[in-house]
Amino acid sequence: MQSLSNIKADFDALLNQYGGIPEDSGCYTDLWYLFLHRRLGKHTTEYEEMSNFPASEMAMMLKQLLCSPTGAFSLKVGGAKREYSNPTLVEVLKKSLVDALQAMVTKEYPLLNVTYGSKSDYLIGWDYPKGETPQEDGFSLVELDMIVEMGKWLKDNVKKLSGKSTRNPELGQLITDLSPNLPEGWTDATKNAFLADFLCGAGFLDFKGTPWLDGFKDMGKAEKDRLVRNWLESFRQAHLWQ
Repeated sequence: MQSLSNIKADFDALLNQYGGIPEDSGCYTDLWYLFLHRRLGKHTTEYEEMSNFPASEMAMMLKQLLCSPTGAFSLKVGGAKREYSNPTLVEVLKKSLVDALQAMVTKEYPLLNVTYGSKSDYLIGWDYPKGETPQEDGFSLVELDMIVEMGKWLKDNVKKLSGKSTRNPELGQLITDLSPNLPEGWTDATKNAFLADFLCGAGFLDFKGTPWLDGFKDMGKAEKDRLVRNWLESFRQAHLWQ
């Protein structure tokens, strides 16, 4: 496990490359908190959280069980497929799915809200269709369809952020979120170069692999500025949240 002192030394060395940031400033505190928690594996990006939305498949399975006249179902695991029809088993499975969904869902009319991600820090809300109201116990078929549609929407935005596996749009989103917090006296080019180094030092770029990271370390500030501008353009072209 990485030691706090080593992480702090890396963070301070990065800031010193750019002239430093006052330790009593909100900018310093916010950057240090993010740098530390990412290095410790305690911070995930919205893209990473959006990729984890089990509620959608739970809703699909529950709907299938509710709509089946007999409740019978088949399950394929690996190469083995088995049929199940015992009423008690079906009811146990239904209850388990309802309980799991209820832990993720809040019904605050006119919205049905579902948490997603590993820490339940993110929430997606969907408007009830006209004429539909929350079901008091369990979930209506309409509510299950709403949850399934949320999953499709999140999956589409994960695809947009992935940028054909480069994750450049996601990196552009991170830059967009972080840039306004940097010192006002810094030029855009300086901010871009710093944030590229920040994302690399914190571990946000580890997914790109060793060869890419080795090439990044050889880049000058102007090259890092151009790299970040490409990330920002990828983010703008992704047309997210539509």
